Amino acid sequence: MKKATIILSHDGGGGRGQTVAAYQTVLPQLADQEYVFRTIFLP
Repeated sequence: MKKATIILSHDGGGGRGQTVAAYQTVLPQLADQEYVFRTIFLP
């Protein structure tokens, strides 16, 4: 990924265990590379 990349993630429902497991792996790795995370709420 390049810097200033926007990643859109939408969990469509159902079991979310795989999504959570993936986030627990990927987000710390990206944070170590100085990526910053923001949650955007849309109406």
